Amino acid sequence: MIIVAAASVLVLNGCVVMERSTTTPSPPRGSTPGGGGEEVPQADPAELSAPSDRRLVGSLGWALLSPEVPHAVVEIDQLGGATVGQPAIDALEQAMREHGGKADVEIVMEEAATTRDVYTLEDLVSTAEEQRSRSSGDDTVALHVLVLPGRFESEGVPGVAFHATTIALFPEEIARLLPPGASVDAFEAAVATHELGHTFGLVNRTGVGEFHEDPEHPGHTDDEDSVMYWAVETPSLGQLFGSGPPSSFNEADRREMQNIREQRPHS
Repeated sequence: MIIVAAASVLVLNGCVVMERSTTTPSPPRGSTPGGGGEEVPQADPAELSAPSDRRLVGSLGWALLSPEVPHAVVEIDQLGGATVGQPAIDALEQAMREHGGKADVEIVMEEAATTRDVYTLEDLVSTAEEQRSRSSGDDTVALHVLVLPGRFESEGVPGVAFHATTIALFPEEIARLLPPGASVDAFEAAVATHELGHTFGLVNRTGVGEFHEDPEHPGHTDDEDSVMYWAVETPSLGQLFGSGPPSSFNEADRREMQNIREQRPHS
């Protein structure tokens, strides 16, 4: 367990899971395979607000997926010359419209300098705090996407989801993991969609998706045709999907999405 700014942090197959310290922690769910039995906390639905953007992955899944929150903004901050292809941006927008029922999706592109080429957990958190300019609230949910040069501190991690509405993508690492001739654009889109799926609350991050969770890879499905398959965010990315990665949510993913839509913050 790594402690960062009063929050406990787990790395789960490339997904950074954060749980703010409380006197009554959320009920634990699952454990990290090969990770010393570290428990994965369950994300309870949070109120739609700027502070909730920094809560546990999955906490605002209901808002990301509900047409009752009709507007979404996708803020994409590209740092240090790192860029993400248009197919990944289009995939995020399409998923927000199709699965989130968003009538309006605003894409905001920003650029910034950075001297980092290796990112620790602390770096991800501080970079998100420094760069984020749009927040959730009222009838709008805000997704923050960091596009970063270099790599995560653990090699072979193409993307991470951390906080309720923040993901990070590492385009250079995605390209490095792929065999010659593979479509970088297709894999970037798959990784971006996969990390978005975690912010939705997939797989079983809110306790309503156990029916399709891979017990060997908590937070992921065992269906290799789903974009939530565990290998999409691991060093096995290029090895297992040389002919192209899964790019869409399957029927079980959509069933869990409906369960998440029906969740609401406790009054």
